[in-house]
Amino acid sequence: MTEYKRKGVDYLNPEKFATRAEIVQRVLGLWAPKPGTEVVPLAEAAWRVSAETLASTLNQPFFRASFCDGIAVRSADFLNGPPETSAWKEGIDYVPADMGDDFDDAFDMVVNIEKVSFDENGAIVIEPEPEAKSGLRIRTKGETLREGETAITAGAFIDPFKLGFLAGAGVNEISVLTKPKVAFIPTGTELIPPGQAPKRGQTVESNGLMVGATLGLWRADFKPFPIVVDQKEALEKTLNEALASCDIVLLNGGTSMGSEDLVSSALARKGSFFQHGVKAVPGLPMAVALIDGKPVVNVPGPPFAAFCGMDWLVKPLVAHWSGQPCPQRRKVLAKLTKEITKPGHFEFFHRLRLFKDESANYMVDPISFFDRYAEATGRFNAIYIVPIGIERIEAGEEIEAEVLYSEWANV
Repeated sequence: MTEYKRKGVDYLNPEKFATRAEIVQRVLGLWAPKPGTEVVPLAEAAWRVSAETLASTLNQPFFRASFCDGIAVRSADFLNGPPETSAWKEGIDYVPADMGDDFDDAFDMVVNIEKVSFDENGAIVIEPEPEAKSGLRIRTKGETLREGETAITAGAFIDPFKLGFLAGAGVNEISVLTKPKVAFIPTGTELIPPGQAPKRGQTVESNGLMVGATLGLWRADFKPFPIVVDQKEALEKTLNEALASCDIVLLNGGTSMGSEDLVSSALARKGSFFQHGVKAVPGLPMAVALIDGKPVVNVPGPPFAAFCGMDWLVKPLVAHWSGQPCPQRRKVLAKLTKEITKPGHFEFFHRLRLFKDESANYMVDPISFFDRYAEATGRFNAIYIVPIGIERIEAGEEIEAEVLYSEWANV
């Protein structure tokens, strides 16, 4: 216990645990990442962050374009009211001009297609056009985007809509911030890789798949390391390798005080900042350190605790890397079908089954902490983080459920 007290943390005293918010604020305040840049084709830039400010090399429209689906006509033909159109011919008196189309310079006004019809003889009929004037329903050159105008600024997130906009601005490649490289080190002599048949006393290492897929969604590069046995020298060697090659390091397992739990002890010894213990369940023995200027997170071994730790700490770290706000889940008001209880001095990540009743109102079934893991995993599609200080929420009360997955898949 000497190492923990030397860092100002008494693991056995929960009153000295920090809240999730306190830990995130402290780590993000201490960590000053310096992402690099790389030039990628525009087609590969979706979900990245621009490292440069770019100007459009094109005008949009390039010359001029119809504002709507319709026909292009001469405004002069409408100055004295609706013209006689029974003898009008396409290509001479009018031309088709669908939205975005350019057309012959002889025409300077567009009539909306809803005002155009044809009589029984095939002659065109145009409803009265009270606004008739040159330029009506026509976008002028550069009206949407001008050559030289800023198309994107440095630090902007490139979503799919911006991707199409940049293509229209003449951008073919773009400098973006590099993704953070995130190391994942599973620890535990009892662990074996997925695909192997476990023997007595062995457990399949399964968190790596969850962590890797999650980091992929967050646009981070996942770098898995081989399983490290519970041996101090092996742990130190792998941790040093990860720190040398990655920007964020995750160690899985070894967060508590068992005889083989060496990870948090190593973090306490090496870190310029170290916190062991968070006021949140599951995952209260989670630890985080800053080592060589890089965040190192000791993620708990139990799968749901690992999921929670990734969610509240690792996700903000990945967002902070590129200077982006941490993504927030959609929340919906839903009525509890059963009560929720918990100790008052911790936050509690409560799993929920979110669904709609016959009246299309959102409802949630709380899933007990003691439900079998297989049954709980198959049912939960939302969570609610019960705040510190609350010990009971009655059935029938409304809570803000965080939707984990899209409704079409699970609700």
